[in-house]
Amino acid sequence: MVSKDILMNAIAEQIQSAGLRESAGNRYAFNGQFSLYRFNATEVDSGYKVTGNIEITAAFYIFMILGFLALFIAMVVPPILHNLEVQRVVNALDRTAGEFIAKQEKQQHRFNSGLDEIRKLAELRDLGALTQDEFDSEKKKILKGA
Repeated sequence: MVSKDILMNAIAEQIQSAGLRESAGNRYAFNGQFSLYRFNATEVDSGYKVTGNIEITAAFYIFMILGFLALFIAMVVPPILHNLEVQRVVNALDRTAGEFIAKQEKQQHRFNSGLDEIRKLAELRDLGALTQDEFDSEKKKILKGA
């Protein structure tokens, strides 16, 4: 019967030929950073039985958490930034529209008050308090200011 050490050394050789690294007394083999293969040889009636299982290392869990975090950031942050940019543009348009409306209202008020003044001057002209030349002169001043 082959000894347990010889059997574990044979497993270690197989691990190395498969491109895996061995550690911890020929009982573990690492595949990359994420998988840990644990081997063990137990004595049975006809020799040794080799058993093995695969364990996931902490590096795998960290990798998965970072992956989900990156996915979350990639899915959540751009819409938030987009909404902020849209809100900034809407606010700028609101300000611009408000300024435009205020300017239009001011011009309209100035125009209306100018019309009222011209009407009053026309009444004074019709009553004979102003001559036509005085009316025309005052009307020109009002229209230039409007």
